[in-house]
Amino acid sequence: PFYSFIMCWNDVGDDTRMHPQSPVETGENLLAGVYNTLRNSAHWEDTLLIVNFDENGGIYDHVQPPVTIPPYPGSPPDVWVSGSGQQYEFDYTILGFRIPVLLISTWLNTGIDNTQFQNTAILRFLQDLASSSTGQGPASFLTQRDRYANSVALAFEEFGAENMRTD
Repeated sequence: PFYSFIMCWNDVGDDTRMHPQSPVETGENLLAGVYNTLRNSAHWEDTLLIVNFDENGGIYDHVQPPVTIPPYPGSPPDVWVSGSGQQYEFDYTILGFRIPVLLISTWLNTGIDNTQFQNTAILRFLQDLASSSTGQGPASFLTQRDRYANSVALAFEEFGAENMRTD
């Protein structure tokens, strides 16, 4: 398929979430199974495996979350009230803590990309791919955030291999 999404946890079987309270080995085994299945498939040469996490992997990050374009500029902030009655507002003008992401492809050399990405960078990549494959012009965007997100395609500009890697 053009795009597949694999969730790393389920309500039956082994806990593969890789959260601090979970056994990390089961999550690593799931990732190894997905990687090895792709690596041994006929589609390995034209597959980009993106492994991303939904949390920063710790309680503390020394880097302040950067500002960003909110999904709907000019909209009022979301407001919610906690169980204790404390009111909170969030206007979506900052990103969250940094999270690790792995881009695995036969067309990428190894390296660490210092580009500021956000989770919508993957969505932007898919939108750009879909619009280029249909030949119908620029992608349509869901919000301003994905419209202005850096695409993970930038990694191919910096780390792209001239020839397909076999190592």
